[in-house]
Amino acid sequence: MRIILIALFYTTIMCGQNKIFVLTKSDVPISDVNIYYDSIYVQKTDLNGVFNVNKDLNHKKIKLTHIGFKDYTANFVDIYKIQKIVLTEKIEELETVEIIQTKKIESIKLFPTPGVLERFKTFNNFNPSFGTQLCVHVKNTLNENYYIYKIIISVRKTYNCPKETENLPFIVNLMSIDTISKLPLKKILESDIIARKEIGEDYVEINLSKKEIFPPEGIFVLVEIPNSNFYDNYTIKNKYYTPSFELILHKTSKNINSYYRTYNYELSEYSEWYENSKQSIPNFRFGIEIKKINYEK
Repeated sequence: MRIILIALFYTTIMCGQNKIFVLTKSDVPISDVNIYYDSIYVQKTDLNGVFNVNKDLNHKKIKLTHIGFKDYTANFVDIYKIQKIVLTEKIEELETVEIIQTKKIESIKLFPTPGVLERFKTFNNFNPSFGTQLCVHVKNTLNENYYIYKIIISVRKTYNCPKETENLPFIVNLMSIDTISKLPLKKILESDIIARKEIGEDYVEINLSKKEIFPPEGIFVLVEIPNSNFYDNYTIKNKYYTPSFELILHKTSKNINSYYRTYNYELSEYSEWYENSKQSIPNFRFGIEIKKINYEK
């Protein structure tokens, strides 16, 4: 037996090979590890996680790969001096990363729908005066947190006025609510949004670039009609017109409340807010689309 061992020892020296063990961190041998010399596949580790390296070979790099472990790369000269290589499991890379799975994104439109009879009202629309602000209070009856994803404004296709008015621009914003008076309080978006209906569209839909939280007390959708100077480039047959907005719902509607106020150019200030229901004016068809995103780790 001693003679056999000596013979094997001299054989290894003569061949110039080094036996290397490939193990896990807990010293478990890893079989079927792919061995590459300068990107050329050479061999796999055996059932004991062993492969041999010949120091006389002229290669620069050696690379080990396995589907369950991180790739291992080393200089060919250095690998000959190593007796064992420890591979890191790929799953260990994820232990320091917070994995967040997105659940279904709920999208809800809080946007009034006209009744059957109102659909047949051809001229159920409203042309506000220059310098008018129109506001619709969208109530929050939900018990969970949502953010406002989109503002929706209904501008009818058919008017009792020139057809071109359906494409006139106007200003949009959101307003907070005075929790005491229940009236619009102040603008929420940092900048007003200039919007207009494109030909062929049923509504003006405005995507918000910033997620605005839908407050528990609800929110006001604001549409503002600038002064006539704003419309210098939008005259129709040499006349000035304002955009027209769809009116729906009876004045006693409990789902949504509309308000308006006008700008007094002599006093350089707005009038008080008037509730549409008290002025025998139906509600404007303004609304929002909200989304809720749930995460679980």
